[in-house]
Amino acid sequence: MTYDEAVAFFSGRVGDGTRDRTRLRGLLGRLGDPQEKLSVIHVAGTNGKGSTVAFLDSILRAAGFSVGAYLSPHVFDLRERWLLDGLPISEGEFIQAVERLKIAGADGLTEFELKTALALERFAKVGVDWAILEAGIGGRDDATSVVAPPRCAVITNVGRDHESILGHTLKEIAAHKAGIIKPGVGAAFTAATGAARAVICKRANQLDIPCAVVTAGDLPPEIRPGLRGAHQRTNAALALRVARSLGVSEEKIRAGIESARLPGRFQVIEREGRTLLLDVAHNEGGALALAEALRELFPERRITLVLGVSRGHAPEVLLGALAPLVARCIATEPPFRPRPAAEIALAARALGLETQIVLPASEAIQCAWESVLPGDLVLVTGSFYTVGETPVSLRA
Repeated sequence: MTYDEAVAFFSGRVGDGTRDRTRLRGLLGRLGDPQEKLSVIHVAGTNGKGSTVAFLDSILRAAGFSVGAYLSPHVFDLRERWLLDGLPISEGEFIQAVERLKIAGADGLTEFELKTALALERFAKVGVDWAILEAGIGGRDDATSVVAPPRCAVITNVGRDHESILGHTLKEIAAHKAGIIKPGVGAAFTAATGAARAVICKRANQLDIPCAVVTAGDLPPEIRPGLRGAHQRTNAALALRVARSLGVSEEKIRAGIESARLPGRFQVIEREGRTLLLDVAHNEGGALALAEALRELFPERRITLVLGVSRGHAPEVLLGALAPLVARCIATEPPFRPRPAAEIALAARALGLETQIVLPASEAIQCAWESVLPGDLVLVTGSFYTVGETPVSLRA
């Protein structure tokens, strides 16, 4: 099997439409039930899941543990989804893992179920000390919830996203995410607020599981997170509280938080006096956090916005947060499930932004970069898949 064939193995799989994970559990059984052999930290939430995983991964590695981290989706390379001790799974390991999945039988499983199975099988085979798993959608019915009760359940926050699946109220959405708190979980941590927090804490209390509510203020001011933006202090504070509960020293916690890295999370690239900023914000919460970080870190900069949005997300919501900060907009389309660029352009022009349409996304990003002057900033956002189209020549 070649690497391209291994990547293609996942394509087009939609499963049988059920969410009871019977087929996934069957596959895992044929693989030796790796989900029963891992010490797991399970992370759910609307925004900030990947960043919190990155902080935890960095902290635990700084403390000398071997760590497997499962993230979704990826930004630039599929192999980013499976990190082993901070590095993407190698092409050779990836091919071998896919071959084992294929032999075990993959009929009727979804793409995400198979990617989850690969993570669990690979992490168990390597024998990592800790497996940190990011839930895909929700938590209660997510494929990652097939694991044995995790050592810690972490819920970053709760916002309106995937409403067609999770519900139309914050309480309904929170109930799905609180599903990662199961009998036997060691401890629960959340940064959610209001009604969502109440749902999460009630779930933990019903199961007699200690639940810590975390805020950005819990992060000591002298710690400077490696991921930039004020919103990252909350994610770092969550990771700090989890790490403390696991007995990690304050010195290692600080080292891990300050050295954490993750593609596409307020990723700043400086070149030739210009700035390229890549951020995967794709919903209201992400856009508001991005806007706040721009005001804090790049005030008075002339910003060209490259915006490509996936179906199911409203460009008006993103533009509502970002339009006051940008000088012009280039509307484009991500390569996967795109919202038409014409709809983005219409929304941008309605807000008074000078706007043009450029396709595909890679050309839009290149066009924006070549058109700005020294001192200017190009912001690429709206979707993981839009950011993922950033030309290698600009991010290398």
